[in-house]
Amino acid sequence: MGSKHPTGEPDPADDEPVFELVAELIDDDAVLPGDSPRIAAADRETIGADGRRPWHIRRLPRGLRIAGALAAVAALTVVAWPTPRVHHPTPIPSPQPTHVAVNADLAKVSITGTTLTSDAGAGSAVLGLELANGAASQLDIVTADVFDGSGARIGTTSAWPPGTIAAGSALSLPMTLPFTCDSIPVLPITIRYSVGSPQDTNIRHIYVSPLAGHTWDVFSHEQAAHCASATDNVYVASVDTTQRPHTVSTGPGFDLTFTFDSLGEVPWSVDGIISQSPEITVTSTDTPLTVAPGRSGTATIHVHFPSCTAPRTWTADWGLLRFTARAAAAGTPATSDQPFMKIMRPTLFSAMVQKVCSA
Repeated sequence: MGSKHPTGEPDPADDEPVFELVAELIDDDAVLPGDSPRIAAADRETIGADGRRPWHIRRLPRGLRIAGALAAVAALTVVAWPTPRVHHPTPIPSPQPTHVAVNADLAKVSITGTTLTSDAGAGSAVLGLELANGAASQLDIVTADVFDGSGARIGTTSAWPPGTIAAGSALSLPMTLPFTCDSIPVLPITIRYSVGSPQDTNIRHIYVSPLAGHTWDVFSHEQAAHCASATDNVYVASVDTTQRPHTVSTGPGFDLTFTFDSLGEVPWSVDGIISQSPEITVTSTDTPLTVAPGRSGTATIHVHFPSCTAPRTWTADWGLLRFTARAAAAGTPATSDQPFMKIMRPTLFSAMVQKVCSA
């Protein structure tokens, strides 16, 4: 029921809009007895002990009351509206230095073939290295050498500077290989040459290529003919050290494969390979080896030493090997045996021992 105006007429304030404030307290996890949510509501907000409406609000002019209501709604909207996220600008990474591209043209020079010409009077042979430039730019040959398996240089280019190859063209590069009679070349034999660009001499590409077996065989035979004395019938042309190390009852060891060239006009046989060092034991299942006149043959020997416990240092007799050659014709007397000595490179045996003992 509305309140009465002192004149007895209904109070006009009863027809004015009434604002209600409702508060809900909801706990999803807990409910009151009776499984009802915890909700408290009041139909109207009353102020004062007598329960009368707040006359000081209702007595305000209608325009002010509406403006106040709108201000309250705006304030609640500002509080409830989500605060916009502050976007910080994404930092731009600093540019990284770019790597200088390697000149790909430097890797386009290939060996197309080799030639060999002997010059006995000069005590050497000339290896012709045929190179082709597959690049679209001119390139320089900076170095060109021939190395054996022990790292010893046994040949080098006879032209300086070595040469320049125009784009898409070829070059024949002469290399001098002296006949060395005081040491045995160690296989494998490799050709190493480097290529550079005239625009940037600090960048080079290094090539390592094996020398063709046939070319090396021809050179070895020419060298044997040059170095052999009048009484030599068999010449040790080269030694291969690429076999795997092994251990047997006689101790740790390694294999050496020798290439023998037969000189003269009759077959010769190689046998009786021994070491001049009492510490070294040499055996072989490939001997006796018979070599035809003007041809080559190979025999592998097994070299053993006592142990790896004591430090091993090079001594001259370690690499000194004794061979025996005899004519292979039937009925040849033993008195025709011809022993000869060959010494390996000073570092060869020590390097092989180190390889075996560090395996």
